[in-house]
Amino acid sequence: MNNLPNLIFDRTQADVEAKNAKGQYNASDLNRVEGWCDYLASTLTSFSYPISIVTKTNWTASDMRYASEMERIRKNIQKIMNGFHYLTQIKPNAEFFDYIKANNWEQILFEINSMLEGMKNYQVYSGVASSGQRRMFQNRFRHFSS
Repeated sequence: MNNLPNLIFDRTQADVEAKNAKGQYNASDLNRVEGWCDYLASTLTSFSYPISIVTKTNWTASDMRYASEMERIRKNIQKIMNGFHYLTQIKPNAEFFDYIKANNWEQILFEINSMLEGMKNYQVYSGVASSGQRRMFQNRFRHFSS
């Protein structure tokens, strides 16, 4: 488990119009997304899915959000997707960034993390699978045999 903040992917046009926390994309949102990118890339790399990205996790309110920085984040997410598995397609560019693209990025990170957590729960532990024996896969909670 990690200590990262929950991903947000349920923003609406009403949030944007109300100018509430979900309707405004700021430094805390960038730090959350970049933190998740860093976590997923390093965790996947430790599971032999090598992913190399560059992240910035110290965004402040005074930092300028340049198009090149947003595109770097989008490309980081794309690299994580390409290096593992994904369900949702990423929007093609970070230009004209809006709540739809913000939802898209965080939905993808959420899905990848969910798949990763599922993968962790179904790893075969040392000594469980042996040659010539009945096939048995074991995880922390369940036993499957075939």
